[in-house]
Amino acid sequence: LLLAQVALADHLELKFYAAVGYSQGAIECAKLLTVDKRICCGVIGGQGDSICDGEWLQSYGIDTLAVALERRANGLPIDAARTERMRSEGLADPENFVENILAGGGSLLCMANVQRGQSVASPEELATIRCPVLCLTGDQDFTGGDNAKLASHIPQGRVVYIEGHDHGSTVATPEFSAELLSFLREHMPPGGTTPKL
Repeated sequence: LLLAQVALADHLELKFYAAVGYSQGAIECAKLLTVDKRICCGVIGGQGDSICDGEWLQSYGIDTLAVALERRANGLPIDAARTERMRSEGLADPENFVENILAGGGSLLCMANVQRGQSVASPEELATIRCPVLCLTGDQDFTGGDNAKLASHIPQGRVVYIEGHDHGSTVATPEFSAELLSFLREHMPPGGTTPKL
């Protein structure tokens, strides 16, 4: 995925661009920020420092989500014990996750592969990011670890919380959009030098 994103920027002959991602998109955005120095600013939405943990696919139950997706795609029931463990530990609910994918018309098998292929960005990698980065999340969003800690690994990182919102609701708020646009306006180069797409 990262190679495709970098190749697209190459194809468009971009001298600079902003990178923005939310949830799973934020995971890939964080990794992209460590590899493409043309990025002039970035927004990591709805993710915390869990993405810095090389074992996070296991510790945050991502492997369980992938298995749940595969089982449902093959007409099999989801493991009730594993689902209950995820719920009790405050992690993503596999049953709800599957239903949300189906409600949106998504492919369960494709999403299972997405889960297994998620990137990890170590603190050392994040420390190489040289552009401003906004970690933007709901103050009731506890799905991705510590947002402030993630921002602390990035030299020009800072965190902004959208009050009263969780992982699912934050991205749809006017406050989220306002913070995002304000950050981009502050850190994108002047309009006269913006690439014409």
